[in-house]
Amino acid sequence: MNLSISTDTWICLGIIAAAFVFCFVFVFRHKNSESLVTNRRVVEYFPSLVSTLGVLGTFWGITKGLMAFDTTDLDNSIPDLLDGLKTAFFTSLAGMIGSMLLSGLISRKQDQKDGGVSDINQAAGEITQAVKK
Repeated sequence: MNLSISTDTWICLGIIAAAFVFCFVFVFRHKNSESLVTNRRVVEYFPSLVSTLGVLGTFWGITKGLMAFDTTDLDNSIPDLLDGLKTAFFTSLAGMIGSMLLSGLISRKQDQKDGGVSDINQAAGEITQAVKK
């Protein structure tokens, strides 16, 4: 089993990991402050950012593999194609796993802050109270 990973794969994974760590630290640093609520739109974008970086790495890996593929020399170009596919799969996995972890963390922290009441339920409650008055 060949577990070697190319340099550009490590770079892509490093970028995804850095974005994940930044988002994770931001959420943990602001977990007990109103900053998490006031920056809700930005914070809710964090999982999408990480998964988008994973998809970008996927396209990079596929492009890299296809650019190295030579139909006139299949034996020598298949390793480069597979190396690009490694990049694609590793970055996809990293982006999706990071996105899932951040989504769960952010949901849990926001539920702690607002008691698990979503914006829609909160708005419906306010409308109901206004109609009763």
